Amino acid sequence: MKKFITLFFVTGFALSAWVFSQEPAVYKIDAPEKTLEKRLEQGFQKARAQNIKGSFWIAYSISKLMPENVYYFSWSGMTGMGHWSHFPSEPTLEDLLQGRMNPINSEQELKEYTQEVINRMDRKKFPEVQKKIAVLFKHKSVSSQPQEICLCSLDFPFELDDCPLVWLGEAEDEESLRMLWSVYQDSYQISLKEDVINAVGMHGASESVIPLLESVLNKAKEPKLREEAASELGDHNHLKAVKLLLRTAMQDQNLEVREEAASALEDIDLSESVDALITIARKSPDISVKEEAVEALAEKASARIAEELNRLASEETETVRLQRIALEALEDLDGNQGLPYIIKIAKNHSNPWVRKSAIEILGDFQDPRALQALIEILK
Repeated sequence: MKKFITLFFVTGFALSAWVFSQEPAVYKIDAPEKTLEKRLEQGFQKARAQNIKGSFWIAYSISKLMPENVYYFSWSGMTGMGHWSHFPSEPTLEDLLQGRMNPINSEQELKEYTQEVINRMDRKKFPEVQKKIAVLFKHKSVSSQPQEICLCSLDFPFELDDCPLVWLGEAEDEESLRMLWSVYQDSYQISLKEDVINAVGMHGASESVIPLLESVLNKAKEPKLREEAASELGDHNHLKAVKLLLRTAMQDQNLEVREEAASALEDIDLSESVDALITIARKSPDISVKEEAVEALAEKASARIAEELNRLASEETETVRLQRIALEALEDLDGNQGLPYIIKIAKNHSNPWVRKSAIEILGDFQDPRALQALIEILK
């Protein structure tokens, strides 16, 4: 499942890092008319000409339609998306490219930042906008094989580790995907292949991305790679992604991959993803995969889901653990729509352990119907 977190801890980490950082060397390749492949060649030529010793970054950006308040990152073991409010003393990656190590250095700029904060307060919805995301390759020397690949929204801080940056400018999705897939095919490092899959999945061009992820699911021998591909498919609201995840959840040879495929369906906002999760919850031979599907169902908004969760919680053929998860999922449904089912299970289920779980959950409801049911059970 795509990781989506609030980035308070990242903010603190980035601030502490930037306090002691010096302005990094940034070399720009100003040739927008040239292909990304040609600019990459120029980037390596620039690195040689500057006689860069040790590691350096070579990077470009793509555009992706995203909510205005969402940021994408993949760096230093942290990967995912999150909400983040720009702290004025932390240079973003765009600041670094523009040479602004101190983004707020006047009273007027501080007032402008204060106004931004006021405008953001109490906002419930943020529009989707085209945002730029950098794809950064870290090289140990001027060679064709990177050590790692990182991602970062340009309006988010990025720690260059005091390594120079060679900036190639903007790229289209298709040429970016070609470059990344070439790295995947040429690499023997599992960790680098995982970085590529993560970067490929981030692109918005689903029609081009999904076949690449499907290729990983079909051909990669390493379960970690198939698991990463399944996770990235969850970021694409496309029927083909649903079908691939359903097949993977039911048929992949590795349990962790099957679990991740079921979990990733939660992130796809299509009615077919609900159907797929119900199929997995009913028919998967793996208890843990069924549990992932049940937990994912609780996050979906569908009239069918309450009835399906009730069936899973009620049927004696299911394990007590799965029934408990189904009860918790019923509790989490919006508008207390799962409450009538929980009351019925608390009163009538044949297994006392399941009834106990239902009674325990009823105690968490701030609803007079739950209290009335508990009083009736006492009688």
